Amino acid sequence: MDILKITSVGILGGLAYLLGGWDMALEVFCIMVGLDYITGVMKAISNKDLSSYLGLRGIFKKICLFIMIAVAIQIERMTNQPESIHIVVTYMLVGYEGISILENINDMGFKIPIVHDALSKAFEFLKQKK
Repeated sequence: MDILKITSVGILGGLAYLLGGWDMALEVFCIMVGLDYITGVMKAISNKDLSSYLGLRGIFKKICLFIMIAVAIQIERMTNQPESIHIVVTYMLVGYEGISILENINDMGFKIPIVHDALSKAFEFLKQKK
């Protein structure tokens, strides 16, 4: 039991170091990542499209988002620019996750007018580009 505790603390401490410590931006980002994954699974279930492969792929994408924050932290350390780059990256990723959550909810059939209109316009624009 003690080995498990020590290992867990070591791993979590290492992750906290890589991600620049636990701050409000990281907390909000972690919550948004969790909510996006949950709404993604809910969308897959409601659309009868649940797949372990797609779920694993989604987890890999989420890991890559955390890697982006870790890279920003390391660039800050290298350039001696504390809390400038990773905050911008984290805020951008929070927005990205928020949009994804709204898309998931919209794709489950809960039409959010502003999201539905924006997505419709974006897809129409992309169709015209082809």
